[in-house]
Amino acid sequence: MRNKLPTIKDIRPMPKCKPAKDDRKKFLEQDEFILFLKYCQQMSPYPEDIFTPPTAEEKKLATKVLLENGIIPDRIFADFGRKVWNNCINDLIDTLEDN
Repeated sequence: MRNKLPTIKDIRPMPKCKPAKDDRKKFLEQDEFILFLKYCQQMSPYPEDIFTPPTAEEKKLATKVLLENGIIPDRIFADFGRKVWNNCINDLIDTLEDN
């Protein structure tokens, strides 16, 4: 079980004005979601200081090697992208369901 994420109330006090009940709920939900997204940014399993981005030359070499072996680079990159996207969405759903 993951630790419960902080809510916007834990981070800062509520605004002084009191909007209508429905508007206040929407305000909290939006703020909490933005806070959640900022939290997610910090939780990257691939920090750039450890997994440094490839140089332009390395990207060209990887593309060249793939093409020389009859592999279309976009198929490989799209597969990586799909897996990352799906993992992000699944983590988002899991976290929101836990909270």
